[in-house]
Amino acid sequence: SFLTRRSSDLLTGEGNYEGKVTKTFSIVPKKAAAPKLTLKKGRKLTVKMSTTAAKTGGTRYAVQYRVKGTTKWTTKYTAKQSVTLTKLKAGKKYQIRVRAYKGSYYGAWSKIKTTRKIKK
Repeated sequence: SFLTRRSSDLLTGEGNYEGKVTKTFSIVPKKAAAPKLTLKKGRKLTVKMSTTAAKTGGTRYAVQYRVKGTTKWTTKYTAKQSVTLTKLKAGKKYQIRVRAYKGSYYGAWSKIKTTRKIKK
């Protein structure tokens, strides 16, 4: 089982060694693979995660998307391996990225995938 946590450990020298050191570390889900994208009729896009959340060490996904050339991301959260984005703007290309998370610990974002132009 993959642990997601933040921990601090105190190490103390023994014998001929003296001193103490405290190390803090986080174990987070690993980077998700780039998603598979499928355009649907009616300005819809299905985003399918390439790996299961459990394989990345997470329990859920964060999916972000934006119109190509803009800076503002919209985020959807899901426990499923795929999500359908609706009400997309016709004639625009979208960029999508995903990451796995567990609680408040997030893995790195996947590579950004870009769609073809959305049709009506």
